[in-house]
Amino acid sequence: MSFPKAPIQRFNENNGSSAPQTKYFPQKTYSYQKVSRIDSPTFLNDTQRSSSSIAITNNIKRCGRSESVDTRMNSIALPNKNLDKMKSTSRSKIPSPCKKPQNHPMIRKPTSSFIDMSSQSQNVSIQNRNIPKPAANTNDKQNKKVYEMQYFTKKKRLSVLKKELLSKQKSLLDLFSSMSDLREKVLETTGKDLGPLEEFKLVDLGSLITGSNEVHSQKTSEGEGAGEDLTFTTLRTIGEIDNGFLTHLEKKLQEIPEINKQLFQTLIVQTISSNEWMKKLKDENKITIEGEGNQQQFDNHLNEGENLVKKLDEKKNLEEQAVKELIQDIKKKLRHYGSLEKADDDKHKLNQERLEIIQSENNDLVKKVKFLTEELENERDKSNTLKDRKSTVDIQLKGVRQKLRDMEQKLSTDEIRIVQLLSQMKVLEGQLKTKEATFDHKAKELQKVNKTTGEQMAKLEKQRNIHEARINELKKELSCKETEALAVIEDLQNKLKDAQQKSEEADKLRITAESELETTKARMLEIEEKGKQLTEMAEKTTSIIVTGDESKRSEREVDLWTELNSTRELLESAEKQIKQLNQEKNEFMEIVKQAAQEDDGNIRNICTMYHTKVIEKDAQIKELQNQVAELSASVSSSQEQNSSLETKLKDLQDIFIAQKEDNTSVGNQLEISELQTKVADLQVTMSQMLKEKEQLENTLIQKQLEVEQRDRIMRGQSNVLRVRDELIALLKEREQRQDEEISSLQTSLELRETSAQKVTEEMMEKFGAMQELCSTLENKQILINRLEKHVQKLEEQNDKGEARRIRYEARITQLEQALQETNQRGNKFLLI
Repeated sequence: MSFPKAPIQRFNENNGSSAPQTKYFPQKTYSYQKVSRIDSPTFLNDTQRSSSSIAITNNIKRCGRSESVDTRMNSIALPNKNLDKMKSTSRSKIPSPCKKPQNHPMIRKPTSSFIDMSSQSQNVSIQNRNIPKPAANTNDKQNKKVYEMQYFTKKKRLSVLKKELLSKQKSLLDLFSSMSDLREKVLETTGKDLGPLEEFKLVDLGSLITGSNEVHSQKTSEGEGAGEDLTFTTLRTIGEIDNGFLTHLEKKLQEIPEINKQLFQTLIVQTISSNEWMKKLKDENKITIEGEGNQQQFDNHLNEGENLVKKLDEKKNLEEQAVKELIQDIKKKLRHYGSLEKADDDKHKLNQERLEIIQSENNDLVKKVKFLTEELENERDKSNTLKDRKSTVDIQLKGVRQKLRDMEQKLSTDEIRIVQLLSQMKVLEGQLKTKEATFDHKAKELQKVNKTTGEQMAKLEKQRNIHEARINELKKELSCKETEALAVIEDLQNKLKDAQQKSEEADKLRITAESELETTKARMLEIEEKGKQLTEMAEKTTSIIVTGDESKRSEREVDLWTELNSTRELLESAEKQIKQLNQEKNEFMEIVKQAAQEDDGNIRNICTMYHTKVIEKDAQIKELQNQVAELSASVSSSQEQNSSLETKLKDLQDIFIAQKEDNTSVGNQLEISELQTKVADLQVTMSQMLKEKEQLENTLIQKQLEVEQRDRIMRGQSNVLRVRDELIALLKEREQRQDEEISSLQTSLELRETSAQKVTEEMMEKFGAMQELCSTLENKQILINRLEKHVQKLEEQNDKGEARRIRYEARITQLEQALQETNQRGNKFLLI
C-alpha cells in the first residue's frame, strides 16, 4: 500500500515567527500597500491616536469653521491585526487611489489647520489586502460595492476605537478622582501641598455627527461599569471673538468671587455680632473667665472678626488682579491665533495647488496597482479552490485509513477471541470428560452403598421392632411389680396403724395397772408367799408362747411359702429375660460387626454408638438385677418380721385373755412387767419399720428416676433412627442433585457447541466481509495514487502561481517605493 506524502512544514512569513504550520500546500501571507486619501495619517498607536484627536478639536476651535467631522475622523487609519507590528517607513500623507478629490463625495479641501496636524503625526504605509480600492475606469456597480465595503469596515473599526477611548477615559477619571482624594488626605494628615493637579479635557468622538456641513453635539453619555455621569466637552463652531465677548467674560469672572464674598461677609457679620454680645456679657460680669490662657483665647476670639475683614479685602484685591491678568493673556493668545490663521490660509492655498499636481501623477500609478491586484486575486481564488479540493481529498483519505485501521483491529481482536474460545472449548471438554468419569464412579459406589445400607437398614428396623417389643414387656412387668410393692407398703402401713392402736390400748392398761399397783402394795407380803406359784405360772406361759397353736402356725407358714415361691418365680423369669437380652446382644454385636465390615465410615459410627448404648444397657440390667435381689431380700425380711409380730400380738392377746380368766393378783405384776418389755420391743420394731419405710420410699424414687432415664434412652434411640432416616434422605437428594448437575452440564455442552457453530459462521461471514474490504481498499488505493498524481500537478501549478505572485509583489513594491518617493517630494514642498 502507498500513502500520500507527509505534509510540508512552512513558516509564516508575515509574522516572522518560526512556529511550523502543517499544511499540504505552501501558504504565504503577502501584504501590499494600499493608498489612502491625502488627509489620513496611517496606523497610529494609542498615544498618537489620542494626540491626533486632541489636535483635531483644537484646530476646529482655533479656526472657528464648520468642517465635516468625517474628513477628520478618516485621518485616523484603521489598523489591521497583522500590521500593528510594522514600523513606519514614510512620513506625510499618501494620496488617495480613488477618483479625483473634486468628484469624491467624502473628500473636501483640507484647511491649513489640518495640514498642520498632518505634519505632526507619524505616517505609516497602509496595508490591507482584503478590501481593494476601486479604480477610475471600473464599472459603477463594482465601485458601489467597494465603497460599501470600505464604509462598513471603517464603521466597525470606529466603534471599536470608540469603546477603547471610552474605557480609557473612564479609567482616567477614576485615577483623577483617586488622586484628588489622596491629595486631600495628604493635606489633612501631613499638611504638605503636593501641588495642583493638571487639568485635561475629555472628548467623545462618537458624539460628532456631520451632515450637510453641519455639526451636531451630544453633551453627556452614561458609563455602564462605574455608574457615574461622564460629562464630555462638546465641539461647537465658534465665531469670531470680539471685544464684546471679552467684556462679557470679564463680568462673569468678576461675578464668580462675589458669591463667595457675600457668604464671607455674612459669616463675618455674625462673628462680629457674637463677639460684641460676648463683650457685653463680660462687661456686665455675667461671664467669668478663670486663668490667663483662657483670657487670651477669649481676646483672640474677639479679634478674629477684624482679622477676617482684613483677609477678605486682601483676597478681593488678589482676585481682581488675577482676572485682569487672565483677560490680558486671552487677548494675547487671540492675537497670536489670528496671525496663525492667516499663515495657515496661505499654506493651504499653496498645498492645494501642489496636491492637484501630485494627484494627477498618482492616478496612473493607482491604475497599474489595481490591474496587478485583480490578477493576484484571480490567482488566489485558483489556489483556494485547489486547497479546498486537496482538503476534501485528504479528509476522504483519512476516513478510509481510519476505516482500514478499525477493520484491522477488529480482525485481530476476533482472531484472538476465536483462539481463546477454542482453547476454552478444549479445556471444558477435558473437564467434562474427567467429571463424567468421576460422576460414573461415584454413582456406582453410591448404588453399592445404597444396596448395603438398605439391607442393613431393614435388619436394623427388625431389631428395633424386637427391642421395642421387649422393652414394652419389661415396662409392663415393672409396672406390675410397682403396683405389688405399693400394695405391700399399704398393708404394712395398715398393720402399723393397728399396732399403734394396740399400743395405745396397752398404755391405757398400763395406767390402770399402775393404779392397781398402788392398791397392791399392801398386798406385797401375800405376793412373796405365793412367789413359787407365780414362777410356775410364768414357766407355763413361756411354754405356751413357744409352742403356740399348730393349726395357726401351719397356715402362716403356707402363706410365707407361697410368697417365697412367687419371688423365686419372679427371679427365675428375670434371669431368663437377662439371658435372652444377652443372646440378643450377642446377635446384635455380630450384626454390627458384619455391617462394620461392609459399610462406610458413617455406618461404623452408628454401630459404635449402638455398641456403647448396649454396654450401657448391660450395666443398667445388672443394676436392675441387684436392685431386684435387694428388694426381694427386703420383702422377705419384712414378711418375716410381720409374721413374727403377728404371732407375738396373738400370743399377747391370748395371755391377756387367760389373765382375765385367772384374775390372780400375783400374776398381774408379772404380766405388767412382761407387757412393758413387749411395749418397748414394739417401739423398737416401730422405729425399724419407719426406717425401712423411708428406705423403700428412696428406692421408689430411684426406680422412678431409672424409668425416666430409660425413657430418655429410648428417645435417644428414636432420635438416632430419625437421623439415620434423614441421612438416607440426604443421600437420595445428593443423587438427585448429581443427576441434575449431569443434565445441566450436558445442556451447557450443547449450548457451547451451538455457540461455537455460530462463532464459526460469524467468522466465515467476517472473512467474506474482509475479502470485500480488501477489494474495496485496493480500488481506493488505485484512486489514491491517481489523486496523488493530480495533487502533484496542482502543486506544480501552485508553485508557478507563487512565482507569478512573487513577481507581481516585487513590481508592487517598486511602485510603492515610487509612490513613497513622490509623497516625500510633495511633503518637502509642503514643508517649504
